[in-house]
Amino acid sequence: MNKTESGLIPGPVIGEQDEENSSNHAAPKYPISPSNLNLDSDSPSDKLLKKIRKPKGIPRKLHTFDAFHSRNYRFLWLATAIFSSGFWLQQVVVGWLAYEITGSPLLTSMALGLDALPILVGAPFGGLISDKFNKKILLSII
Repeated sequence: MNKTESGLIPGPVIGEQDEENSSNHAAPKYPISPSNLNLDSDSPSDKLLKKIRKPKGIPRKLHTFDAFHSRNYRFLWLATAIFSSGFWLQQVVVGWLAYEITGSPLLTSMALGLDALPILVGAPFGGLISDKFNKKILLSII
């Protein structure tokens, strides 16, 4: 037991066994694993271990650019790349033009922020509208 003069709370010291309870709580000799369980028993844990399947693995090796085999994906990727390049170029030109006209970094940043504001505000509402209404009708309107 710990000494009370040192200010520690009395209790068993690590590694010291209590004589009253030492025989009932012995650690198992071997760890539990599927190999040393009796799988013929009907306990719930044994039934669960029987149901667990080993992973089958990936049927074929996946490659980075496999998606480009699809013609539609190539068109989508190309359109997205062109749109993103155009949007980036627009941001550069707006920033450059705003700085050339005003000479103020504050007004330049405000021009760029206001240029992106319709996208930031309109995107969530566009998502709500596209979820709520018929897609074919929305595409015909746009």
